[in-house]
Amino acid sequence: MKALAEIIISLFELAEAEGRELRRNISLLLAASALFFAASVVAIAGVLALMRALYRVMSPSFGEAASLAVTGAVLIFISAAACAAMLWHINKKPGGKADDKPDGQDAKNAAITDGGEGGLAEIDEPPQPGRGD
Repeated sequence: MKALAEIIISLFELAEAEGRELRRNISLLLAASALFFAASVVAIAGVLALMRALYRVMSPSFGEAASLAVTGAVLIFISAAACAAMLWHINKKPGGKADDKPDGQDAKNAAITDGGEGGLAEIDEPPQPGRGD
């Protein structure tokens, strides 16, 4: 009975410690998210101000239509660059680079698909009986 009581007590102590750790991590996440949101709002306001300035500088020389077209093209370029950076960050492997070489079965598949030297001959699998290899 004493051993069972000690196990239950240690289980609740562990749960309490994990709860404190979770609370600390959540507060750090919320603080970082608030900072990221504030920085994003300021960055977007800065880009909009720059686009407004570009439009006002160009409109006397090129007219409103051309100024709007150039301003829109610049905004599309900026958003495409931001999307590319976001996709690169999402596809990045933890603790590594986005362009790490594959290993294991992926390496065998890569040898087949990207035209490695020897193609299928690089795969070290024995032929399967009944497959006609």
